[in-house]
Amino acid sequence: MSTIDAGAFSAIYERHHDAIRGYLRARVRDDALADDLTAETFARAFASHDRFVDQGHGERPWLFTIATNLLRDELRAGTRRQALLDRLPADGHTPPPEPAGPADPLLAGALRDLRREELEVLLLSAWADLSYEEIAAALDVPVGTVRSRLHRARRHLRTALAAGIAAGVALVAVLALLPTRDGRGPGVPGTPLRGPVSAAAACAEPGPAGRCLRAVGLRAGLQTLPGSGDVLYERGSTTLASFLVGGPPREDRGNQIPLATARTPFSVSRWVVEERWVAADGSGRFAATGVSRVRLDSARDRAAWRAAGSPDLERLVPQVPPPDPASSAFPAGAAGTALLGANGLNDELAGDDPLRGLSEDPTVLAGQLRETAWSGRDAGDGGCPSAAALSDCPPAVRDEVRRTASGFAITLLGYPAAGPRLRAALVEVLRRTPRTRGLGLRRLPDGTRVAVIRLDRAWAADGLDVLAFDPSTGALRGTGTTGEDGTLRWFATTNDVRARVPAVGRRP
Repeated sequence: MSTIDAGAFSAIYERHHDAIRGYLRARVRDDALADDLTAETFARAFASHDRFVDQGHGERPWLFTIATNLLRDELRAGTRRQALLDRLPADGHTPPPEPAGPADPLLAGALRDLRREELEVLLLSAWADLSYEEIAAALDVPVGTVRSRLHRARRHLRTALAAGIAAGVALVAVLALLPTRDGRGPGVPGTPLRGPVSAAAACAEPGPAGRCLRAVGLRAGLQTLPGSGDVLYERGSTTLASFLVGGPPREDRGNQIPLATARTPFSVSRWVVEERWVAADGSGRFAATGVSRVRLDSARDRAAWRAAGSPDLERLVPQVPPPDPASSAFPAGAAGTALLGANGLNDELAGDDPLRGLSEDPTVLAGQLRETAWSGRDAGDGGCPSAAALSDCPPAVRDEVRRTASGFAITLLGYPAAGPRLRAALVEVLRRTPRTRGLGLRRLPDGTRVAVIRLDRAWAADGLDVLAFDPSTGALRGTGTTGEDGTLRWFATTNDVRARVPAVGRRP
């Protein structure tokens, strides 16, 4: 008997969309085709939901069965199309470009050499994170067959990669396909959280963020700072303004652009590239590009934009002036004032050394950040005797102190001079924040795979309730927000490029 009704299908879509899309994208290596196949997967699932029978594994293997069958049809159709094109005369015909393969040519070759059935179980295990039993249900084969195919696939990859590199591949997505350093699988409970493989595995599944943030904190504690005479260079991006394109007019939306062809409104942002240089003596420079760029904020927005006829966004969305000043230099010892001043931290912490006195013990550090936020609140609030007695404060004041303290922790995580032990402690402070959730591994606008954490809105400064961490280094990579519809949108990214350079103003 069916266990799914039509009314519950939207929840199923929300729960499994990203996993299905990630699996399909890993196979076809083409964003547009992956989006189309994902949409078709859920369309077919909805059309047959009344015939679904739960065999004890839930709806997840059923959805992957549909996606896998669609993939097989698409790959067969692609082979037939290519055979036809090969027989056509070359004059006047340009064949469509092939989807790009993995960025690492060695990995691309290793995956190409796998048999289709081995590649299927490998991706269902590594990208979709299905259990052996769920893969068996999705492919309609015995569990023993799944185990043997996965064993052959992993053995082939390890052999192929070891033949070309001495110390392993530096891509988390590749390493996650292989066992962890102690030889145990990344999903085995109790596996020591060592290295980017385990960190990525701990963050792969949506759910409570504890294990993921412990792994991120461990990696953050291994980061190093530039030594004497080095200059740290960082490049990222920040959003200047967001616009809603299409939809009925809303009085509360000042940045709304009418577009008759947009049946579903979509969100776009104007953003700029930011660069900063920080020398060992605390001097450096900040610079932002002079012209803002436009980007679609999420996968949903990209789909709505395509449905509207893919209008030219650069012409549609008005320009936004960059920050003023767009470039500034700061003298020795002024890095804290220059880089922590955005939210007033430099007014509360020591000017010459903003990190002086901050504890590396997470419990003590949390109290210090709360005390700093409490002391900087509006003195007219009243009714809030101390940071240690927030329960006696009016709810609005209590929430504001918590949000400010959380914002301080996030800002300090992005401060280049924060040492590894302090970074690890800051991550632990965030881990202890009530109702913190992991959203799994997602992608930033530049395609980088990151571990995404969502804070409870009561603890989110400026509405930015989403954080992205690099699982392999523990570095904070981005901040964003989740909308009313649950869509994830990025506000800023950091460490898009992070390197040491010989002098301020020089780029890697």
